[in-house]
Amino acid sequence: MQKHILGDILQVSGTTSNDFSSNVVYTIVAEDESEQDWTVSVTVEPYHGTDILTFSLAEQTGLATINSTTHSIDIEVEEGTDVTYLIATYTLSERSKCFG
Repeated sequence: MQKHILGDILQVSGTTSNDFSSNVVYTIVAEDESEQDWTVSVTVEPYHGTDILTFSLAEQTGLATINSTTHSIDIEVEEGTDVTYLIATYTLSERSKCFG
């Protein structure tokens, strides 16, 4: 029977939790008691969410068209609207900030 050991703790696939904040070495022990170490390195991929998910103006006449490929938003407002002082309501990708 094959065993998976981490330090002196017998590991059970899908059950045993481990701290992967640094490299983890698993020792695999075969039926004949031969051993092989395997090193596991876990890297957390940085989050790059930079999308505007929703966008609206109180004065808009229809839904905004958000194009995440061209990074543009098209929106129409009521005729006669002073577009020099509008307040936008929007939601962004998680953990993003908006500067303008």
